[in-house]
Amino acid sequence: MSRSCLGLLVALACHSSPREEAFDANIPLHPHSGEPALASLHVERALPIQGPAAQSEALPLRVALWADGTLCWSGDLQQGGAPYSVTHVGTRRVAELLETLRPTLDDRAESAQSYVVPDSESSQFAVLDGGHLLGMASSIEAFERNPDLVATDHGVESLQGRDRREVIASQSGAHQRFRTSWGKAVEVLSSLIPPSGERLDKQAFEYVHWDAHSGRGSPIAARGEAR
Repeated sequence: MSRSCLGLLVALACHSSPREEAFDANIPLHPHSGEPALASLHVERALPIQGPAAQSEALPLRVALWADGTLCWSGDLQQGGAPYSVTHVGTRRVAELLETLRPTLDDRAESAQSYVVPDSESSQFAVLDGGHLLGMASSIEAFERNPDLVATDHGVESLQGRDRREVIASQSGAHQRFRTSWGKAVEVLSSLIPPSGERLDKQAFEYVHWDAHSGRGSPIAARGEAR
């Protein structure tokens, strides 16, 4: 398929959300207390999930932090999922993380809250700050695992010999600011992960779908198709 055709097909499906729109998110629950995570990063798998994959996690966790300092993370930080590890980082570091993440999330351009291609894999980053939800979602990482693809203002394109860094540098300021904010947020949360932790006896996390308008969460499935 030509670069122009691929770009057109994916651009038609790509959705960038304005920052002022309400951002709903799926929030993982604490493995013991059931409290929603304060900061979390997980994978939203492509739907529908069929065959044997339907019995695996619909929302594989990459890393999550709770208000009590509990930190859980996947053995595969890129694609998420079991096996998981757990540690405790202390409430002081939780407060420091929030102070860092607030300006990072606020630094996104108004026209770029998310970069999502429907029916394709994406990751969702969410911060539940005093009941107020901040977050963003991105399909960029999933597509750019393929060294021949690049996400642009117009959609996901084939590089066809172009340098990815040069292509990204030619995109709009809003697109580049989204990439920067996403990268910083993921880096800040992931920086809490120690070299090792205790193995968590859990194959899948429970989630709530948090509605930004009501400020409430409703339970969703841990396996198979999720909202």
